[in-house]
Amino acid sequence: MIQQIVNNLRNKYQNQIDIAKANIAMFLASPQGVAEHIDFSETIEKELEKIAHANDMLEALGHIYKTK
Repeated sequence: MIQQIVNNLRNKYQNQIDIAKANIAMFLASPQGVAEHIDFSETIEKELEKIAHANDMLEALGHIYKTK
């Protein structure tokens, strides 16, 4: 049961990273397509923060459960 929860969390954080990377790629490919985002740097920075947070969570999970 614990291993299943750990695996689910690992998948959740990896999915968050993948989504943020896809958002950055789409935004860089077509920045004019996102009208509400005036500050391009801030928009990308927010996605990078999501990646950093998810990476931190994966690292913590790996330290606690020796799975990474």
